[in-house]
Amino acid sequence: METKFPFFGSFVVTFYKMPIRDWEYFRRSHIIYIVNRDAHFLEYKVRVHFMVKILGKYEFPEDLYYYPRHTWARIENGKVRVGIDDWGQQALGRAIAIRVLPVGRFVEQGKPLAVVESGKWRGTLYSPVSGKIVEVNEKLVKEKRVELLNEDPYGEGWIAVIEPTNLEEDLKNLIHGAENIEKWIIEDEEKLKRGELK
Repeated sequence: METKFPFFGSFVVTFYKMPIRDWEYFRRSHIIYIVNRDAHFLEYKVRVHFMVKILGKYEFPEDLYYYPRHTWARIENGKVRVGIDDWGQQALGRAIAIRVLPVGRFVEQGKPLAVVESGKWRGTLYSPVSGKIVEVNEKLVKEKRVELLNEDPYGEGWIAVIEPTNLEEDLKNLIHGAENIEKWIIEDEEKLKRGELK
């Protein structure tokens, strides 16, 4: 179950199958600790993704890394899950089709990973890291649920998982952290208004 707690800021966290009303929460860094109301024991800890909201309409999980052409990277146990960010999916419009490079293919940072189409646009999504594609999102590719790119770009709308070959160096070329993300998006909005982005 996903929920938001406005008194902690904007974030999304997944809880186990227990009623929310039966639990209390307190924050330590990016971890929310869940304790029963009698405070007898610590029950669970869960990872939290804090959202950076920019210009009142774009949301970016603060802990992700972003390629400047609007794909994201999440490090997961030595692999990297990638997808399109919120700015990218809004610029795309309603997605109607996607083609992703197959499992086993090697891709370089900044090179094409997928081609996506909407009613107003057809374009390339670029890989944020270099490496071997080890998984693609079957919900997008086989089940044709491409609407997930718009509805849940950081969740079920992920595109592929890559086994990186040069991760430490690749991360140096990506955008990370709230201040850097905000600066980047504001600059891209200005470029879009001037017709410098397509």
